[in-house]
Amino acid sequence: MGSARAALHPVRVDLMIRRKSITVCGYVVPIRYLNIGTTKYGEYDPNTKSIYLNTNKDAHWNNQVLFHELLHAIFDLTGIGEMLPPKVEHAIITALENHLWPLIKFLS
Repeated sequence: MGSARAALHPVRVDLMIRRKSITVCGYVVPIRYLNIGTTKYGEYDPNTKSIYLNTNKDAHWNNQVLFHELLHAIFDLTGIGEMLPPKVEHAIITALENHLWPLIKFLS
C-alpha cells in the first residue's frame, strides 16, 4: 500500500485518499467531509458546486459515494440535470453508478 501504488490507482477503496477538491468539466469542485446525519452517504450541492461526504458513515464507502456525487456534478455542470426531473436524474445516476463502479474497481 505504498504511495507509488496509491498514485497509480487512486480509485481503490483500500487506498482512499481524502481529496480536498476534484476538477469536473473544467470546474474545481470542493469536497467537504461533514457529519450530514445518518441517512445520507453524500450529497452534491448545485448551488455551491460542492460535494459533501458523510463522516458519520463507514469510510470504505467514500470512493463509491464520491463517484456517485461526481456523476451529479457532471450532470449539473453540463446542463443535463436542467433537462431532467430530479427523480429521473437520480435514477440514471444510480444506474450508472451500479454498473460502472464495479468496472472501475475491476480495472484498478
